Amino acid sequence: PTGAYSSDLQGRYHQPSKVHPLAFSYGPFRATPFSGRRDTDVFFPGSAVFRLTQTHSETVKKAQDYIHDVTIGKAWVTDYNVRRNLTLPSRVDQVLEDHSSTLYSLTSLVHQARDVLREVFDEYTVAEWIEQNIYPLVLRLERLWNEALAIKKPRVWP
Repeated sequence: PTGAYSSDLQGRYHQPSKVHPLAFSYGPFRATPFSGRRDTDVFFPGSAVFRLTQTHSETVKKAQDYIHDVTIGKAWVTDYNVRRNLTLPSRVDQVLEDHSSTLYSLTSLVHQARDVLREVFDEYTVAEWIEQNIYPLVLRLERLWNEALAIKKPRVWP
């Protein structure tokens, strides 16, 4: 059948892409949440960029989920709450527990992207890609942190 997995093709594509023999020992590929991880065993020109795109999508999703959780899901640091100083400091601390790990993931991604993309692109293209694809989330996390600190400061005399 057309488009079906065929073990006859393993040998043909095994050598040029330097796929580890165990990568195909699990039988036919099935669509699972972890099936993308198998591709990290493949080494070809540009494979580092391929792995970077996977890391980028996972890290960006994690950061966006965190921002959504803090601002909409749990809604402890919303624009309204910042303007009105209307949130308990303990709740702000609770939602900021994952802030540093999320920010660290993004800054690590910046360094990884810089190193990997320099192998393929010039420094200006690399800087532009980072500025357009990662930096906006870094700025949003920094703004979120500053807003959270502003909420925790008392603005009225008791």
